[in-house]
Amino acid sequence: MTEEQPLYLVLGAVGESGTINRLSIDFNGYETYVINAELKPNWGITYRGDDTVLVYDEVGRLESKIPFKKDKLTLSQGPGNIRISAEFSAQSDMKLEGYVRLKGKTELFNP
Repeated sequence: MTEEQPLYLVLGAVGESGTINRLSIDFNGYETYVINAELKPNWGITYRGDDTVLVYDEVGRLESKIPFKKDKLTLSQGPGNIRISAEFSAQSDMKLEGYVRLKGKTELFNP
């Protein structure tokens, strides 16, 4: 039996101007999930392994809750690749930063 564990994901929009929209999360080139959120400078999202994505403003106030079409994202044991992509507004200086946390391990990334 393969051990699976839920994914905990935190992404932040770092920059002074512009927006980041339509975040896509790709697992091993097999499954892709889209989060239709608009992130303004220094806003962020959190996914905690359930059916909701939480959007926070620049001071950490909950701005909105976005229903997530899959009740739980799980990763199987063994190596895997997670790719995150998004749409950036014109003239944006924004970038995404964040981390993925699994049981006993945190993976930082700075795309």
